[in-house]
Amino acid sequence: MSASKLKLVGYWHDPDGGMPWPHPADLVDDNWAGDEKAQIVRYLRSGVRIHEDLGYSHCRFDGGPPDEQMGNAELTDGVWIWPEGLWLYIDRYSVRLPEELRAHMRANGFKVPQGLRADELEDVPVDVDHWAQWSETNRRR
Repeated sequence: MSASKLKLVGYWHDPDGGMPWPHPADLVDDNWAGDEKAQIVRYLRSGVRIHEDLGYSHCRFDGGPPDEQMGNAELTDGVWIWPEGLWLYIDRYSVRLPEELRAHMRANGFKVPQGLRADELEDVPVDVDHWAQWSETNRRR
């Protein structure tokens, strides 16, 4: 079952992008994921691939992984949508995400629901305001 709008999460500051995204360094929190970090990483890596071939992303941290590892698609669980390389920010840099997303993952047993079809999710509208508002409120100043 997918949402009427997918909630965007995990997009980062780009000087040419024009959106109010945070820099991931502003959301680093070594204590956020706790003992669930590996499960969160697996969940983010296992989403359904949609919007492929967007062009490779790049890591916003100096010395980060090559662009190819950051991915060229978005992933979704039918409720949330995130860039393919989001897991790297959690795994390597301990970047914090909305607790609402973590609770959603936990409620799903840290498993993306089965039976989601990319062709049915490609055209679902995306709520960008949720991420913009959360990241504005939660970034370090």
